[in-house]
Amino acid sequence: MGFSAALQSKYATTHENRFWNKLVLELKSHYESKSEDFLIAGNFIIDGKQIDAIVIKQDAIIVIDFKDYGGSLEISENGSWLVSGVVINSGRKNPYSQLADNKYGILNTLSRRLPSGYENWINLGHINALVLFHQDVVYDNDSLKNDLSPSAAKWFNISDLKH
Repeated sequence: MGFSAALQSKYATTHENRFWNKLVLELKSHYESKSEDFLIAGNFIIDGKQIDAIVIKQDAIIVIDFKDYGGSLEISENGSWLVSGVVINSGRKNPYSQLADNKYGILNTLSRRLPSGYENWINLGHINALVLFHQDVVYDNDSLKNDLSPSAAKWFNISDLKH
């Protein structure tokens, strides 16, 4: 199979569509020559949750949320996230809460649709989440263990396309 990308429909904003195209080109360049299967799907709704993207590999399922911010990042599990002093998702859930909802929406949908006994060959509890920033962010991922609970820090990640 190799590398495959599928977009349910165009994103609502130009910057999301440009970012999707750039992300797909980067991933295709990296994975098309590898023997590992890699699927990325974008812009769909599952269990009532808007999913920016999901990656499915042999060893991982990763739900991704795009954020068009850049700068120095401060995060919290329950509080506001700031990037260079600007609140991310002002008036809405922070990216961690948003991705936790998305993760469990995918988990619930898969557990309802997979055949009985799936627990013997797949552990859906290991779905990971990634906030992927369009612009460069300054954040030390080693800080996740201090900024989030230990259980959340195991499945939650932050990156920008450069990293």
